[in-house]
Parts: sequence; structure tokens; C-alpha cells
Amino acid sequence: MKTFKEYTRDYKAEYKKFQSSPERIKYRAELVKYNREKGTYGNGDGKDASHKDGKIVGFEKEGKNRGRAEASRLKGSKRKVEEANSKYIVSMNPNDKKWYVMGHVGNNKWMPVSNGFKNKAQAQKWAKSQDKVDIAARGEISGA
Repeated sequence: MKTFKEYTRDYKAEYKKFQSSPERIKYRAELVKYNREKGTYGNGDGKDASHKDGKIVGFEKEGKNRGRAEASRLKGSKRKVEEANSKYIVSMNPNDKKWYVMGHVGNNKWMPVSNGFKNKAQAQKWAKSQDKVDIAARGEISGA
């Protein structure tokens, strides 16, 4: 079993994978250009070019504008509800390219509680079965 340190996020790899693609670079360049043309780039007003549905539509507060992009952060997000109901998450280890079920150990830290799975679906299925085992062990359901 791997140590927690081996499961820390690789921010460089994430940036390389998602933010350095030609499409994203072009998109960010368009937003910066729009901000500069409107005189709001770097002036500290807290406003940002608002990008909704891939189009620039004006200005709004930076936090509101940037937070909208990640739908899983919003209230009612299916992912958020599932993670709140489960004490396990599924994560891929970039070193061995296997999927692991991670158990929460406090202070936003997670440790692997399973052996590696070949794909995410297998790991999710195992995590769901563990949730059922945990519920049955607490006596919340009968006949499990």
C-alpha cells in the first residue's frame, strides 16, 4: 500500500493537461485582451471579464465569475451530494495509473483503503459496497 505523500496532487501535471492546451491559451488571451481594451486589467477593481457559455458578456466580480466554471461546487451538485454521503472518494495514482478508494482521515487528508483497480468504475463500485457495509455495521439498516 502506498503512503499518503504519494497521493498528493501534481499541480504542474494538471496545468499541463488542462490549461496549456491551445484552446485554453487562446480563450484566456481573448479575456485578457478584452480586459485591457476596457481598461480594467490590473487596476484592482475586482472586476473580471465575464465568460458565460464561452462568450464574453461583460464584467462581474472575479470570485463569482471564476467560481461558476466549476459546476461541482454549486449547491445541488450530484457529485457534491454523493461525496457528502460517502466517507470514501476515488482517485487515480499518477505513478501506477491505478484507481484507489481513499478514506477520510481528517483535516482534508485522505489515505488509500483499497488495492489498486484497473478502472474508475471498479473502484466506485467497491467504494459503494463499503458504504453499505459501514451502514450495516452501524445498524442503520437491517437485513444487509
